[in-house]
Formats: sequence, C-alpha cells, structure tokens
Amino acid sequence: MKKYIFAVLLLAGFQMVTGQNNQLWKGYFSFNEIKDVSQSPTTVYAAAENAIFSENITTHTLKTTTTIDGLSGQTITALYHSDALNKTMIGYDNGLIIVINEADGTILNVVDIINKQLPSNIKRVNHFMESGGIVYVSCDFGIVQYNLATLLFGDTYFIGDNGNEIVVSQTAVFNGDIYAATSNGIRRALITNPNLIDFSQWTQVVGGVWSGVETFGTELTATSAGQLSRYNGSSFTQISALPLPIVDLRASGNYLLVTTSDRVYLYNQSLSNVTQVNSDLISNFNAVFTCATAIGDNLYIGTVENGIITTTVT
Repeated sequence: MKKYIFAVLLLAGFQMVTGQNNQLWKGYFSFNEIKDVSQSPTTVYAAAENAIFSENITTHTLKTTTTIDGLSGQTITALYHSDALNKTMIGYDNGLIIVINEADGTILNVVDIINKQLPSNIKRVNHFMESGGIVYVSCDFGIVQYNLATLLFGDTYFIGDNGNEIVVSQTAVFNGDIYAATSNGIRRALITNPNLIDFSQWTQVVGGVWSGVETFGTELTATSAGQLSRYNGSSFTQISALPLPIVDLRASGNYLLVTTSDRVYLYNQSLSNVTQVNSDLISNFNAVFTCATAIGDNLYIGTVENGIITTTVT
C-alpha cells in the first residue's frame, strides 16, 4: 500500500481592511470550501465560494483575488486557467463569468449569460473547456462559445430534445467531435460543423444522466453516478463501479483523476487504477473531497472545509 505525506494549503477565514479613495473597504473571505481547481505547469489555482487563490509550486508564492479586487459576491461554480493566453475564467451560479488577465491583473465582468432571456435558475456555469482557441462553457441550459482571445461570445447551443434547454455538466473534444455530458444522455456533434446551433446536428450516444466527460490520451471517458466508463467507438462501457457518486472528473498530465467525497482515484494511460487517496488517511481532518488535479506527481485535492490538501504520488 502506498504511503502519503499530506500538507494543507489553507487560507482560513480572515478580514481584510484597506484604504482606497478615502473609503474604508472591508471584506470577509473563507478559502476553506473549494468549489473547483485548475492548473498550469507551474501553478495550482483554486476557487472558494467567492474568492480564488493560486500558488506557484516552485516559489510557493501565494496570490489571492477577492471581492475587494473586483470579484462578485455570488457563488463560484467553475474555474479554468488558460496557460496559452494566461487568463483565468471564473463561472458563477447566476451565469456571470469573470475573466482575469494574469499578465496585468485586469478583471473583466462578462454578463452575456445573465442577460439571456432565460429563467434565472438555469444560468449556472458548470464547466469550461478550451479547444481551438474557443472556450466551450457548459451551463444548465446548454453550451455557449467564448473566444478568450477576443473576449467575445459566439454561438449558443440548445441541444436538448427539439432544441430545448438541457443541463450540460461538462464537454470534451475527441477525434474531431465535441461530446457533452448532460442530464439526458451524452450528446455528440462534429466540432467543425458550422451549424451546431441546430439541435438536429447533435446525436445522442447514450441515454441517462451523466455528470462528466473527459478526453485522456487516446481515450474518451465519462461518469454517471458512481460509474466510470470508456468510449469504445459506438457506446460507453463501464471501467469501474465506485461506492459513492463521482463529483469530479479531469485529466491532468499522466493521470485521469476521479473524485468522490471520500476518495481520489488515479488512473494511468491504460485506464488502470494505479492508486487512490482515501480521506481517512488524513489525520486531524474529517475531509470531504470536492475535486482534484495534479501537476506532475503533485496531487492537489479540494475539500469542503479544509482548503486544498496536497500530497505526492510515488
């Protein structure tokens, strides 16, 4: 059995008071509840309820961005860092997207989804996926294109039956097709199709409720409840049946990371489970996991109350 040494990157709740334009600004931020994580080759990024922080894994330089810096006080639901453009995207439960230019620190509020003529309770941003210079934003109503270079929105895809709204949890690109994990099956379309706004261009690969879909090397994987599956060219077949529902699926470097509330499972390129991290191995914490990512063999696990827990896969 592998042994792990754990560390905690934890910013407890704190008050910040700063003078600006002869006004006194106060903020209270808790970085304990991690909503999402992202990474570059040198930095891990984490989103708490209404603030984000990052740490350079070499210099251990820590950076925080809060409502005082210009973030919304709404609840964060998704986070993505584009290493190619050095920009970080934050998605919120009300449809707001914030783009941070890491080069100069400027913050852009993008309200196009908020302004859509849709019920307010289906505007939640669930996931960001970048492909070909376009970020595909998964929402509770469908998929929206966003050009991170020009900072402009593109098309919106309503891919439910008869073009209706449908919850899209995650998207992935595999062999020239875009796949969407939805509340009613995994749906697929040719990503270069110029008419993806036409729901009939999307086909259902499999039915059921799916929470994640991710490309990992030469494989396409997907999650439904506690089931991890792989695509065999025509359908999805089960790889693993886990005891608890899967809350996060992502590929990072040499690993496919599958997170449940009490474990992080790591799979290799052959989709063999090479190791797992159990929450009960972490002393002094009753950790509940929310997500996980890796930079090399460094593993970063988001939790409900204990910030980011780090360890090394050996």
